[in-house]
Amino acid sequence: MRVLIAPQRFGDALSAVEAAEALASGWALAAPDDVIMTRPIAGAGAGMLAAIAAHRGGDVHVVSAVDALGSPTLATILLVSSEQKGDDRGTGFGSERTAYLDAGEVCGVPPTGGPPDYAGSEAMVEATTWGLGQLILAARDVGATKVIVGLDDAAVLDLGAGMLAALAGCPEHSDRPDRPDRPDRESGGLRDDGSALPASLVELSDRARNALGNLRIHVAGDLHAPLLGLAGVSASTAPRWGASAAQAQDMERQLGEIVDLTRRALAEPTDLLTGQPVRIDRRPGVAAGAGLGFGFALLGATIGDGHDLVLSAVDIDTALDETDLVVSAIEILDPLALHLSAVPSLAAAAGARGIPVVTVAGMVSAGRRELMAAGLSGSYALASTPTAWLAAQRELPERLRHRSAAVARTWSPPWGQ
Repeated sequence: MRVLIAPQRFGDALSAVEAAEALASGWALAAPDDVIMTRPIAGAGAGMLAAIAAHRGGDVHVVSAVDALGSPTLATILLVSSEQKGDDRGTGFGSERTAYLDAGEVCGVPPTGGPPDYAGSEAMVEATTWGLGQLILAARDVGATKVIVGLDDAAVLDLGAGMLAALAGCPEHSDRPDRPDRPDRESGGLRDDGSALPASLVELSDRARNALGNLRIHVAGDLHAPLLGLAGVSASTAPRWGASAAQAQDMERQLGEIVDLTRRALAEPTDLLTGQPVRIDRRPGVAAGAGLGFGFALLGATIGDGHDLVLSAVDIDTALDETDLVVSAIEILDPLALHLSAVPSLAAAAGARGIPVVTVAGMVSAGRRELMAAGLSGSYALASTPTAWLAAQRELPERLRHRSAAVARTWSPPWGQ
């Protein structure tokens, strides 16, 4: 039997590559005649670069940038080269150099939650995506012709304004309230002529596009989350900064004003069927990365589903064409994971080919009907309680090997080969 092992990372305890090695060794022990192929997978956040590098290789560049609160940090660029065919006019072949970036490295909530003298809400308001602009420019400088940015772990609520300012070549100011990506508080957010300063997002995006030249930008994240409203990015992101519901509501109001002013400065196209404007704030993916997708939409970037992009990058379709069974793995298999992890996307791709998918997890708290609805044919837990799972993490590779061997004896018994 041909078995594809495609795990995600187990938090900070085990990378997807290490999980794949443990699962493969256990399976080979119980079913030595099976043909085993590994494809570590991930979403468009932590673990994405490692999963892609495990399959496609590439050069890793570590560059300097600033984090969400303006402190110096290091970030990673994975540069992958590939041959591409010429166009229909017969322009020949060339080499495309794709840089993969994880926005969470520079736009996530800092591990400490901010400097000691910052309250959570103050840090949330002052956070900037400036570092992501630096990272994109660094990718261009190392030779990238295309940049793909994973947005899942970004948590800065500036709608990508800091990123656009950095790309546009605006000077970075140490005085945060006067930065080009935020209205001047003393002037009430107005220019000298009385026009609203947040509308400069459109101007920044125009300047950023000109500065990037032929560099193509693709971003990956959640295509379905709303930008504004009760389930918008303020409500979902504010708790990560330790902000209260009231503070999240105030941030929602500010974002709404910026979106409204930006829309007024845009020439939004008209839907030919309804006669209504095609609102940029309602395009799929603009809420990805806590609203970073909005800035990328202004930039003209292509926005795609995070899981599908990573699965494509690791060439999952080719692997599935040579597979009889898929074994995935994830830290916690719960209803949230069945919506937000890469496992359902993997199961859908396998299901389209009639290939069963089973999952090994640290803990399983989703019901059988939920698992079946997600396209999973079976699930196997390493532990049944949080306490047992905590103990299992101390010897996680060995636990995965044992569980994988047990699953192999069920799905690939000697008499079935």
